[in-house]
Amino acid sequence: MFDPGWMARPQRGPGSDRLIVARLSGTARRNARWGDLTEVQKTAGVTELREVAGDRADLLAEVAGIALGTSEGKGEEYREQGRAVTE
Repeated sequence: MFDPGWMARPQRGPGSDRLIVARLSGTARRNARWGDLTEVQKTAGVTELREVAGDRADLLAEVAGIALGTSEGKGEEYREQGRAVTE
């Protein structure tokens, strides 16, 4: 049954965590380009990731772990990108 009161409630929890993880993943992939990053690029990427994560370092660690885990078994360029996400 539809409960209109449910729609008005702000949600904090698993749903909002998934949104943060999605934003972190996209931000990390965009900032972890193929090849080496300059120190300025690394600093800008880290700053942006911290802003998106806010006080949720656990979600940032989750995204880093996923990036490393999914890069295994692929070519060296994928492993480089996975490592770049965690730096």
